Amino acid sequence: MYTLGLDIGSNSIGWAILNPEEKKVINAGVRVFQEGVDRDTKGAEVSKNAARRAARSARRTRKRRNYRKDKLFRLLVRNGLLPQDPLQQQALFQKDPYYLRAKGLDEQLEPYEIGRVLYHLSQRRGFWSNRKSEKKKEEGVVIKGAAALQKQIEESDCRTLGEYFARQNPHENRIRGHYTFRSMYEDEFEKIWQTQSGFYQDVLTDSLKEEIKDRTIFYQRPLKPTEELIGDCELEPGEKRCPRADWFARRFRILQTLNNLEIHNPDGTETKLNEDQRKIVLQELLSSKEVKFDTLRKKLNLLETQTFNAEEGPKDKKRSPFRETNLTPISARFSAKKHLNGWPSRTS
Repeated sequence: MYTLGLDIGSNSIGWAILNPEEKKVINAGVRVFQEGVDRDTKGAEVSKNAARRAARSARRTRKRRNYRKDKLFRLLVRNGLLPQDPLQQQALFQKDPYYLRAKGLDEQLEPYEIGRVLYHLSQRRGFWSNRKSEKKKEEGVVIKGAAALQKQIEESDCRTLGEYFARQNPHENRIRGHYTFRSMYEDEFEKIWQTQSGFYQDVLTDSLKEEIKDRTIFYQRPLKPTEELIGDCELEPGEKRCPRADWFARRFRILQTLNNLEIHNPDGTETKLNEDQRKIVLQELLSSKEVKFDTLRKKLNLLETQTFNAEEGPKDKKRSPFRETNLTPISARFSAKKHLNGWPSRTS
């Protein structure tokens, strides 16, 4: 007669076979389950599909860029702005495009040189944000780098990005690797087209400009609709699920977390928050920008040895039981204004 002992954990199972009569362990071991996520260089969790999704996105971007450039190339050839002969094309593309972009602001270019300039503008058309917000407080690397370059262009008394790079010595100042705004290229396109259309009125027409600029070089694919991606609500028949960022969804999560909050006593017992304690915690969340566990203990007159179930894990004094939901600052902001008890009505 043998006895099997199992230690079942969240990511492993330990086992041991015992002989009770001889009081001896016959064999023992452990089976560790493979993680369902990958890890980055800092040890943070990363979805296993993240790398595959990033590669697929890169392939799509490259395919669309090549299609746009090929469409523009064929359009310029049809309108006599690029040669059809491959040898002439090779000789034309060996010319310095930045010199032609700067020259095209004031002097007449050859038709093929105009095509070379337009094709070069399509190769790098700058950063364009598709965010709906019109706030200009973005502090990303791209925004900072492009803004710094824009300032350098203004300080050097250059009218366009191409003119600025045409004045640079590539052996001293690197031209590649700069972050740029889409508006820089659009502004330069307008200036060059306005100058050159005065010399080629029959070729550089308004219809061709619309086809090249709006439908090819600076064409931006609209965002995909997301209405179909929202599932049906399980609580309200015929309604869609509430957005996670919606105030009432946040209210639900904060109350749900409050309901799950427990006090762990030194003697090993666990107690739920009573009605008075719930009101104190909720009021603290509505009136404070950030709530910490130590603050809750003081407000509830608890001992230092009494802890919360959400507090278990690595010691972090800055950790808040509602940090994951990111509700505390928003609750305080609402209660500081005209909303009654911090909860807005459905008509507010």
